[in-house]
Amino acid sequence: MTRLDILHVDWTALATQVPTTLTLILVSIICVVMNIAGLEVAVNQEFDWDREFKATGCASIVSRVGGETAASIIVSASMRSELFGATTRLTGVVTAVVIGSALLFDDKILECVPVPLVGGILIFSGLSLLDIGRY
Repeated sequence: MTRLDILHVDWTALATQVPTTLTLILVSIICVVMNIAGLEVAVNQEFDWDREFKATGCASIVSRVGGETAASIIVSASMRSELFGATTRLTGVVTAVVIGSALLFDDKILECVPVPLVGGILIFSGLSLLDIGRY
């Protein structure tokens, strides 16, 4: 890609996508607000909304580099981390490294994780979420 490639951009086609882009931004903001509010209620803890919006914005920028869509909090994963007592942001970093390593090392890294362990974690967290008294 060179600087002259910008001369070949169809600006009218690009301008027609502005409403779609603005709608995507609005829906993303609504999703972030709903997820943060829901997670606050679920874990009975106050969050710093400014920090959460900044973190989500940075994650969205990084995800766009890889060609992904806008990032957002995954409430179920955050609740599972809270259930296991892993409440630091390092949990998300470790998760990203493990998932990213599958890109580098193919699926060989995933073969090291026992299937019953993953099943047990899912069953434990699912049953914990059914406990209405906790949440």
